[in-house]
Amino acid sequence: MGNRLENVTLTDRRVYSIFILSIKGLKGSKLEKAISFKLVTIFPGNIENYAFDYKRNGNEKDSYIVFVISKVLSQNAQYLSTLVIKNNLRIRQGSVCFIDHDWFEVCTFSNWVLKSTYVKNMDSASFTEELSSLSGDGCEHIYIIRSKRDTRFSEAYSSVDQATIIFREDLFVSIDNDAIFIRKSSEYLRKRKLYVVLLFLIFIGCLSVTVRYHEVVRQRDFQNRQSEIRSGQQRKEQAELVATKTRLHDEFTALLKTRAVYPFDVMQLVATTLDSKTQILSATFMNGFFQIEAVAQDALQVLQCFEKNHMISNSIMRSVSMVKGVELFSLSGSVEPSVSKHVENNDVNKEIEKLKILIKEENKANEFSFFESRSDYAATIRRLLQENQCVVNRYNFIQTGNGEEIEYSVIATNDSIAKFLTFANREPTRFKFTQIQIRNLTPTYALDVTLRIQTPVFASPIESFAASKRIDFTLSRIFEIKKNYYALSERKQASHLMENNKENLSGKPRLSLTYIGAITGEMGNQYIYTKLHSGDILAFLLGGQGTMSCKQITDNTYEARIESELYEIKRGE
Repeated sequence: MGNRLENVTLTDRRVYSIFILSIKGLKGSKLEKAISFKLVTIFPGNIENYAFDYKRNGNEKDSYIVFVISKVLSQNAQYLSTLVIKNNLRIRQGSVCFIDHDWFEVCTFSNWVLKSTYVKNMDSASFTEELSSLSGDGCEHIYIIRSKRDTRFSEAYSSVDQATIIFREDLFVSIDNDAIFIRKSSEYLRKRKLYVVLLFLIFIGCLSVTVRYHEVVRQRDFQNRQSEIRSGQQRKEQAELVATKTRLHDEFTALLKTRAVYPFDVMQLVATTLDSKTQILSATFMNGFFQIEAVAQDALQVLQCFEKNHMISNSIMRSVSMVKGVELFSLSGSVEPSVSKHVENNDVNKEIEKLKILIKEENKANEFSFFESRSDYAATIRRLLQENQCVVNRYNFIQTGNGEEIEYSVIATNDSIAKFLTFANREPTRFKFTQIQIRNLTPTYALDVTLRIQTPVFASPIESFAASKRIDFTLSRIFEIKKNYYALSERKQASHLMENNKENLSGKPRLSLTYIGAITGEMGNQYIYTKLHSGDILAFLLGGQGTMSCKQITDNTYEARIESELYEIKRGE
């Protein structure tokens, strides 16, 4: 910002002259010679006895302000009021009156260019007359620069229209802009010494850079030789990485070709395709095949949903018939393994890591639990069924095309079988299901479910997984599975089942029913499940009234009612 004006000494305006000259296209020494030549013709004295300096005149091209002063004063830098006015105010149009103790200077500007300047001795009459003259000339604006301590002409100031008072104490000066002959000032000399030191340091720096450059060249030659050796090693390593990536890619492709679709996966896909208004009466899920018998308001709309699912193919609907305002239909289809397109990574290392993860996940999808023996395996499944409120009716070991399997026949609610299947298909107890068959025992809340589970290859004894261990499961998945296996609100009469049973028993009604188990329904009601010789399963509401209800007579005996007939249900000891 520079020094305050009050801290420097201004040169008396009366001891130097100012000329505004226009000199085109010259610079440096040629410009100084041209100025000297013009001063000879316009300066009233002998110009050789004086010294001059110059500044550019605003933004006007080839216009210069020339200052002429005695050679004695030119030995030191001289701060000038003219330059203070020009550089501090930067006036576009108007006049400035700079007031000192014994003199005052008037400068006139147009388009930021100094047009004229003159100085007069300070006395009251001439100063007042000058202010009046400036006001009468119709100047666009008048600026008066004075000291805060100078109160001599307060009335004269107030009489000038459009005048702005500026105090000298608020102005700043810079030796580079507001002084002439600065090359001979001590401040300038200090700057020049600084420049010389700076140039010396630059020279030393350049010399150091040169020495360093030759050292760098030597090092670079050495590094180039080392780089060639490393490049050969890197090419070899890169070839090995490419071979590893190719091997892993082939392994992953082979795994994708053998990817299996398990019944539980198909069951979930069918569940997500159906809405909750469709009731499944029976369903079979085996490998990638499914077949369901269901009722819905619009069977064709159900078929359309399956046709739109890109994961399901060969959707075929059969035997559509109207039953009490809804459509009864049979629907089958197949599910192909879902294989997403693998996008290769340009980075070989990242591609190898990605393929390793994909191969690990693919192998993990085909891993199932191992047990010490068949009994441990079957008992674990049975305990998991019981933990999820599924009543085991029967189970046996069978031989199929898939090898040895265990077949379970259970009675369960839609909620309990959904929980069991979710647990049984997640770690740590994951079983390999080969077939799931479900029959809806409407109007009860029960489902007749047949499960086939392939027995594993029994390896060396390991710690058996506890089926009772609780693990997290996805509630939305359970809801999707169970939502289509429900009982209708209007209870279906069981009389036709009893009629079929009577025919099987040579026309004589059987007054005793086979006890299967008890299940608590969604509303908290308890149902006693029985089985007829025909294989049909009936459910009786315990403690209910009317048909299809029963009451407990002893600890092991129930009395059941079907319409007007009474039957005895005996539970094993």
